[in-house]
Amino acid sequence: MSTKHLSPEVLNERRLEAVRLRLDGHTVAQTAARAGLSAPTVSAAWKAFREGGWTAVPVRPR
Repeated sequence: MSTKHLSPEVLNERRLEAVRLRLDGHTVAQTAARAGLSAPTVSAAWKAFREGGWTAVPVRPR
């Protein structure tokens, strides 16, 4: 299932988990596999976190 087909709630949970995994030292590839996200989505969540903290990680409403 691609991230395009996830509900915003599920996608946000996975993005938050991806940031937690990155904070724990996992690589983008490891994080993508464990969180069920693409590497670009993991990178986008990580960038959002670095630039705006936890509140910036969830996706904007579609």
